[in-house]
Amino acid sequence: MVLVNLVLNALDAMPQGGELTIAARSIGPHVRISVSDTGCGMDEVTLRRSTEPLYTTKPGRGTGLGLSIAQDVLRAARGSLDIDSAPGRGTTVHLTFPIMGAIHV
Repeated sequence: MVLVNLVLNALDAMPQGGELTIAARSIGPHVRISVSDTGCGMDEVTLRRSTEPLYTTKPGRGTGLGLSIAQDVLRAARGSLDIDSAPGRGTTVHLTFPIMGAIHV
């Protein structure tokens, strides 16, 4: 559900179209999934408040819970959520969490 929310946020940030990229890589004992868009980006105030519960830039459409819940989910999994964004440059959200172990089939 976290990835779905990030993809929906990215699409909302690109109403005229753009590029959405999802990438994953291992970093030692962790995996990092990054969701990037070429949308409008966030100013410093919006970026700072973006994971606050009930904070939304989409009045009437958004609940302001998506990034807040995503951050809580990552913390519960001993991971982190980091956001890199600037106006006119787009946004990248990095989800980093520990690799729990290989699955043997």
